[in-house]
Amino acid sequence: MASIDVVHVPFKGIPEALSETLTGRVHFFMAPIANAVNYVKEGRLLGLGVSSLKRDALLPEVPTLDEAGVQGYDSVLWFGLLGPAGLAAEVKTRLSAAIGQILSDGETRARWTPIGIEPRPTTPEEFDRIVRGDIALFTRIARAANITAD
Repeated sequence: MASIDVVHVPFKGIPEALSETLTGRVHFFMAPIANAVNYVKEGRLLGLGVSSLKRDALLPEVPTLDEAGVQGYDSVLWFGLLGPAGLAAEVKTRLSAAIGQILSDGETRARWTPIGIEPRPTTPEEFDRIVRGDIALFTRIARAANITAD
């Protein structure tokens, strides 16, 4: 979306990628906010943009990538519970209700919000739309950039 030419550098994990970014051996890293927030606050990393369409409460001074000029960029890390195909509707309903209750709990929010996780309970149908939407989006991006699996 930014029409930039970059070289992907595969790392074994977030700590290695952060270390290489901090030393300047790589130019940028799309880090989960929980892993980078302290480095940005300390001035050791420059927050160029957050990937959601709204600014993050942990780094309100950092613009969204949309605000920074990559119009329409919206990519958020999500976590979800997956089950086997054909899972009974009543099981999905009970699990969804229980998870929704946990994610709406003040104590859960109090623990997760400071590390950059915003609990967003959804229905199974909404979660399915999120997953399928991301699959379609990243498939289009990969095809447009001629990215193939090695």
